[in-house]
Amino acid sequence: MASEKYYPMIDGVSAKLPNATDKDAMECYPEALDNTKPDAKPYIAMITANDNFTGNYIRADATILPSANINFTAGQFLFDYMKTTKNPVVQVSGSKTEFNTNAAPMVAQFSSRGPNKIQPAIIKPDVTAPGVDIIAPYRPDSSFPYKALSGTSMSAPHVAGIFALLKKIHPNWSPSAIKSAIMTTASTKYGNSQSPILDQATKLEATAFHYGSGHVRPDLAADPGLVYELRVEDYLNFFCAHGYNEKTISAFCPGNLFACPKSFNVADFNYPSIAVPDLVDSVTVTRKLLNVGTPGTYNVTVEEIAGVSVQVEPKSLKFGKEGEEQTFKVVFKRNNIVKLGKYVFGGLTWSDGSHFVRSPIAVML
Repeated sequence: MASEKYYPMIDGVSAKLPNATDKDAMECYPEALDNTKPDAKPYIAMITANDNFTGNYIRADATILPSANINFTAGQFLFDYMKTTKNPVVQVSGSKTEFNTNAAPMVAQFSSRGPNKIQPAIIKPDVTAPGVDIIAPYRPDSSFPYKALSGTSMSAPHVAGIFALLKKIHPNWSPSAIKSAIMTTASTKYGNSQSPILDQATKLEATAFHYGSGHVRPDLAADPGLVYELRVEDYLNFFCAHGYNEKTISAFCPGNLFACPKSFNVADFNYPSIAVPDLVDSVTVTRKLLNVGTPGTYNVTVEEIAGVSVQVEPKSLKFGKEGEEQTFKVVFKRNNIVKLGKYVFGGLTWSDGSHFVRSPIAVML
């Protein structure tokens, strides 16, 4: 319930001790603040505002005092109010839970983005997973046994747990098959409206360089229909394409001398996503799909990519049994000769009507 009483406000720097830094005072460390200042005593509540780097991402922090977290834009407004008002005040009210806001998932502002600087022919990241404000056990010596934590350290355990569940369901699946299942069934939409996932930093529509194949869907990953299988030989050929000599590569196959193929294109590495880092005229990419479900016929659909013509051959794949593998090719051609110097995005999906095996596509024009 809202209080009718208004309380004076003071910013951290205005209340700092002489030997304290502005940074410590702005972050309201108790040892940095002068409690003798009229507006700084007693502390009944605290407002924390994001800096420019953090932007509009609101972090759930555990605090001893009643507190409100506001984004950078709201923080700028608040500071302007305090600077232009002789005696700024604030009214303290209770917290309120909002339902059906339909804002998640979004790609967190702190999340790493593509393109892949080491190997641009492979899209990174692979997927996105829950990693913002995850309730997790905290240090035993802390005042808070549980805390809302954010970061890759939160999303990675979600994916690891999904991997473990899929391995339990399908003990004979390889790591690459499980990875493919997670990637090809991920979602790029959210909520009942099936709106595109947004980038929290810009509030604009996210791309494969934000979420990879999309947000993980473990329920669908348990039955993907088809997977992109990678075998040891595929990885060794990948090393060959990167210029490693056969003697070095043979260290991964004890007792055997590995022979690099006469020609191997990194673009043909059987990854569940497709990246074309420099489309000058036309590029052909080869992929193989392994049936891990029931027999059936899969037809392909291609999401339109601005400035690029995409042809898939064949357009239909018929699988007669589980374990059967088939190959298809994707031909990319520029629609114009103007070099844009930017990536455009799309995807292709193989479906038998019940399974939807999607691969994101990123093309540099």
